[in-house]
Amino acid sequence: MGDVPDGVAGRPAERHRLGTGARRAGLLGPRAHRPQHRLARRPERLRLIYLAIGAGLYTYYAQHPVARLPRPDEIFPFFIRSAMPELLRGLMLSAIVLASIDSPLGSLAASFVTDIYRPLLAPGKSERHYLRVSRAAVIVFGLILAGLAYGFSFFENFLWLAFKIAGVTFGSLLGVFLLGLLTRVRANRANVAAMIIMALVNLALLVMSEYGVMPLGWSWLVIFGTVGTMALASVLAKVLDRAPAPRPVSP
Repeated sequence: MGDVPDGVAGRPAERHRLGTGARRAGLLGPRAHRPQHRLARRPERLRLIYLAIGAGLYTYYAQHPVARLPRPDEIFPFFIRSAMPELLRGLMLSAIVLASIDSPLGSLAASFVTDIYRPLLAPGKSERHYLRVSRAAVIVFGLILAGLAYGFSFFENFLWLAFKIAGVTFGSLLGVFLLGLLTRVRANRANVAAMIIMALVNLALLVMSEYGVMPLGWSWLVIFGTVGTMALASVLAKVLDRAPAPRPVSP
């Protein structure tokens, strides 16, 4: 067995440990570390891609000078908007959009399948079935988000509208978090009830502020929701989350 110590050749466990140690030490040749070399080459390839893009932009604007270039970190978007052909521009923008929404779509699909579809609608199915449903959910949620984006495009000051809508529920979430972090109140059902009540209250306040009945900034909704959720959950916990009375021990 060459360099194998005496008594090791006949023991499979010892041969396995010896082989594993040899692979880790690099004694079995370059093939053992090929995955590590591939991982090490990836940053180099990314650097080459970035350098090629920068060199290409420099060469292009050296041959096609413009009156005023934007800041260095805006040259590439400026090139996409002003010089790139329409087909490539559309593909580039599509790639940027898909790169930014793939994580939310995956999270929505996973939450739907794990929390709603699998335990409530179709328990006991195969993993292949749930995989197909999750893929279909990605498409459905993508269409829903696209419709919402198209609908909100008709609104002015969309950012402030998003803040106002988020203020309806952000206060309730923060209130539950602070209640669990700062107090020892046991509130499970009470948390849910308090969140729903304060979300409805904040929604009513938002509608009244939009119609001018009560001038109220959207940031106050978060404060009201936080304080109200903590107070309601603390009170309702005494009713909704009471510990069951101990059963009498039979003699």
